Amino acid sequence: MRAHLSYANVMATLAVFIALGGSSYAAVRLSMNSVRSVHIKNGEVRRSDLRRDAVDSAKVKDGALRAQDFAAGQLHAGATGDAGPQGSPGSTGPTGARGPANVFEDQVRNMAFPAGFEDVQIASLTLPAGKYAFSLSARFENLVAAARYGYCAVKTPAGAYVSPDFVLVNVPASSDRYFHWQFAKTLTDTTTARFVCQQFGTGVSAWQASIMALAVETEAHAYR
Repeated sequence: MRAHLSYANVMATLAVFIALGGSSYAAVRLSMNSVRSVHIKNGEVRRSDLRRDAVDSAKVKDGALRAQDFAAGQLHAGATGDAGPQGSPGSTGPTGARGPANVFEDQVRNMAFPAGFEDVQIASLTLPAGKYAFSLSARFENLVAAARYGYCAVKTPAGAYVSPDFVLVNVPASSDRYFHWQFAKTLTDTTTARFVCQQFGTGVSAWQASIMALAVETEAHAYR
């Protein structure tokens, strides 16, 4: 009898081969270290494919990790390094705006007193209205063999006192005397303040004499 192939026979035969092939595949076992990097497509290994603690320090190449590979707080700051060299000086900044003109001063290097009892002007300032701290100074030199004395004050050209009063200055014979006086004054109008002295007479000179006025907010901040 001749054999006849039918659809049922063919399908039955294929089923047997598939079943046998599946059993054979399931029976295959891989040897240790037989799967290497070249057998794995790049990017295919995930975190879930690794056993817990499978990657330790011994399996990481020295110097391969960066700071961003570590969790916050894992890396501690090292010791402070030595200071670096000083940088070069920067360029000069622009000149600042001129400040307010609140200091006024007049100086005289040397002036000899004449004979007589009239006021002799040593130095003077013209000041706008405002509150001022005045400072007067001078070194009086006496060349005669007798003591000399004089009266010093700050007055207007009309003779009105700008200073509270006058100051008596006594210069010993053949010697000198340093004079320094400070006071506060409020000027209600523009005023010429004259540093004057009288009655010293000949033989007495004023050296490095000056009058200075500092504009202040209140007289409480002025010199007393």
